Parts: sequence; C-alpha cells; structure tokens
Amino acid sequence: MKKFQFFLISSFLIFGALSSKLKAQISPAKKYGKLFVQVQMSGIFNDSKTFVDAVARKPPDEIMRKYKAEKNRA
Repeated sequence: MKKFQFFLISSFLIFGALSSKLKAQISPAKKYGKLFVQVQMSGIFNDSKTFVDAVARKPPDEIMRKYKAEKNRA
C-alpha cells in the first residue's frame, strides 16, 4: 500500500512539473495571435527569429490587452 501511495504521489508531482513546462513552451504565434503575425509581416526586424526569440517584459495577457487597445490608433 505504501508503494502505491508513493507511486501515486510521485506521478502527480511529475505530471504537474511536465504540465507547467508545457505551458511555458506555448509558441509566440499562439500567445500573441494577430500581434505576432503583424510584427512578423511588418519587416520591423532584420530577421524573422528576433521577435520569436524575444523575452517579454510583461505577461502575455497584459501585452495583448495593450495591443488591442492601441492597434486601431493612428
């Protein structure tokens, strides 16, 4: 019984660690949607990897909220 409990607990810990790692590996295209496409197509960077490899300073939801608020401004 103790082996089963150990197995069960360790399985939950491993699953939790893997699922949080998978969440961290969501592609920039999925995180940023239309913003990602607009930046990639704009030619603002010299190569297409710059934006993809960039590390955001703010959480994706905050970035997208600001993008949606500003995208239609001149």
